[in-house]
Amino acid sequence: MFRTGKCPHCDRVLPNIRIEDIDILEGLTPKYHGMSLVCPLCQKVLQVTLNPFAYKRDIAKAVVKKLKGP
Repeated sequence: MFRTGKCPHCDRVLPNIRIEDIDILEGLTPKYHGMSLVCPLCQKVLQVTLNPFAYKRDIAKAVVKKLKGP
């Protein structure tokens, strides 16, 4: 596969992306599980978003807890 996507910071073609787990805060309290997408070449953050894998896991845990009842 021919890669053409470049990092906007270092202007080099991205061979891959590094994912880092982060906490997303509301005020000073951790509220959500997040992730940052990082350039493996220059270590600059390209994007921050909710972690869909952790979000899915949290929803599944909440549903199971609700189904088990009080």
